[in-house]
Amino acid sequence: MAPHWHTDSMMNEQALAHALQYRFTHTDFLKLALTHRSMGPPHNQRLEFLGDSILGCIIATYLYQTYPDAPEGLLSQFRAHLVNRTTLARLTHRLKLHHHMILGTGESIHTLTEATCADLLEALIGAIFLDSNIETCQQCIYAWYADEFSALLTHTPVIKDHKSQLQEWTQAHQVSRPIYNIDHTVGPEHHPTFHVHCTLQHLNQTLSGQGPSKRAAEQQAAHKMLNWLKHHGHHHD
Repeated sequence: MAPHWHTDSMMNEQALAHALQYRFTHTDFLKLALTHRSMGPPHNQRLEFLGDSILGCIIATYLYQTYPDAPEGLLSQFRAHLVNRTTLARLTHRLKLHHHMILGTGESIHTLTEATCADLLEALIGAIFLDSNIETCQQCIYAWYADEFSALLTHTPVIKDHKSQLQEWTQAHQVSRPIYNIDHTVGPEHHPTFHVHCTLQHLNQTLSGQGPSKRAAEQQAAHKMLNWLKHHGHHHD
């Protein structure tokens, strides 16, 4: 079944261009991105696959450039928050993109799942990329994410990586600083996995972490130690 607009196509295109801050040259890409799988093939799932990768790359680049001193563990947390299903669905609703979905019989915009709304945004990113280029995708995504980026920037000063939090806990309690030791590495030389132990001597507690770098492994070990402290009545801020 060929995709079709629910209402006047010109009105749809104008409303979407305003919401997306982008006007499609080839509207077939736009219509495909809006087509739910309930319509049968062709639908937007392949575009969603493409858009997912593009979004991840653009968000990762933004975080890398915006937070030059942040460790990879913290950047990963930020990225996970910005590209998760809930955030994508929220953006879809904020831009009212779901109102324009092309749905099969029995489907309604009022009963769309969070996953469907998230997929829609990623499909539109894929469509914009095919219709233009990566730079245009970046401009659109930065515009859509303006509030999310601002909120993240506002809260960043109070969001510290796990090693910093653990270090501050030991300083606040006037005890010896955590000790990190590499236990061993596994895997090929070009792609090793580090295993690290984190020890708090005054509590005689040692926990391990692992990761693709020494720093990432230390972050995981520190995270485990912070959780251990919390669950054993040693609260940290």
